[in-house]
Amino acid sequence: MEFTAHTMETLSALVFLGVGVMVVMVAIYVTQRFERRSAAAHSDDVDESNERRAVPDEFDDVRSRAIDDPDLPARPVPVVASLFVVDDVHTATQDIEPWREVPARDLGETVGHRRAASRAWTQQESDGLVRLFRRGFQLDELAADLNLEPCAVVEELARRAFGAVEPVADPRARRFGQDWTAAELLALHSASASGLRVADIARQLGRDQLSTVFRLLEFAADARARLDGSGHRSDEIAELEEAAESAGLLSSTDGRKARVREVALHG
Repeated sequence: MEFTAHTMETLSALVFLGVGVMVVMVAIYVTQRFERRSAAAHSDDVDESNERRAVPDEFDDVRSRAIDDPDLPARPVPVVASLFVVDDVHTATQDIEPWREVPARDLGETVGHRRAASRAWTQQESDGLVRLFRRGFQLDELAADLNLEPCAVVEELARRAFGAVEPVADPRARRFGQDWTAAELLALHSASASGLRVADIARQLGRDQLSTVFRLLEFAADARARLDGSGHRSDEIAELEEAAESAGLLSSTDGRKARVREVALHG
């Protein structure tokens, strides 16, 4: 083949064209790889940021200590009788919050309770509940006196004594209505003892605050029961009951344990 000037020009053009195509292909590859790496890095940053927001170090430490603590029971002893609620060393509540006007929850037609499961508490009623909480009361009996479900009483108590924020009962909670596991109960107990807010504890456990406060009240009742395994009232509980009896809130009949009389919150 005879190489002429025209042939050399054609070959040179083909070489330059090939080099250009290779440069374009390399640029496209590098660009795509950079975009994939950037997207992956951004996703990792978002996941890590979300994880930090979802599980604060403080709560994670508390939960770890709770699960590893051999001195804590795996589950509280079930409270068979009416739950005795009182503000004592076992309840570990925060300062009493000011009353705020909150309308009753709209439960629709899905709840078949004979008594109201939510109510709009007046300031006088709410303050009366706080006074009873300081003295002690039987939850079921008080709820029956007010023609309420126990959850309606605990809901207002959660606002005033436990610093719960709205919505106290939240069906949108991730584990709403599910049974509590032993690990959750241990984490709840330890986190509360460490001073974490009920709203924060409930959010991290995926629970609503109403259920969380119920479990805290059961823990407190269980702790009081363990003070004296013989079935008799401990000295601490006896002193509380004597003080409540002196105030006219307790009565003893037939040698049985003192029980709370019918109490109205309007006085």
